[in-house]
Amino acid sequence: MKSLCHLLVLSCMMVSGLSHASVELTFFTADVVYNDVHFKWATASESNSMLFQVQRSTDSGQNWFTVASLEGSGTTTTPVLYETLENNPGFGFKMYRLRQVDVSGGSWASEPLSISIDPGPPVGLSLFPNPTSDGITVFTGLPWIGLVSIQNAIGQTIIEEMPMDGYRLTVDISNLPRGIYYVVMEAGDSKTTQKFMKE
Repeated sequence: MKSLCHLLVLSCMMVSGLSHASVELTFFTADVVYNDVHFKWATASESNSMLFQVQRSTDSGQNWFTVASLEGSGTTTTPVLYETLENNPGFGFKMYRLRQVDVSGGSWASEPLSISIDPGPPVGLSLFPNPTSDGITVFTGLPWIGLVSIQNAIGQTIIEEMPMDGYRLTVDISNLPRGIYYVVMEAGDSKTTQKFMKE
């Protein structure tokens, strides 16, 4: 069974109820929180379980790359919960699966989960100082990844796109004439603008 969950800052894909000779998998989830992907899975029992690998594909499952590994619990009939994450895997469509390896080298993989990571608008956006004469600093309340540019009052791009990855970015505007300008922040399909004044 597969289910898809959507929240304001959280999306979740889940695979549940899978069994293999060495592992009885209760569930496997991939949760997108801001720019990270959090993984959880649980087993009802394990037999000679050596290793779990979380693998990612960006080409619809043709190639898989391991992004996280955790040791298995050997042989147990006690339920076990596992958690790990992938930091900033990038935006766009991705597939994830859970691969288990036993002590003999045998392996199996869960059904893949499909997710799409959308950066969304920056949270807690502010500009300082405003008005300004030399530079404008863009602050966000949470880490944000995207492109920042400066436009004039009629929408012309005055300063070309600059990459931002984190909480802040300072832009030199000392050569701009006095007037009203806009900081434009773009990531994926999201676009946010905020006005400032150059003195």
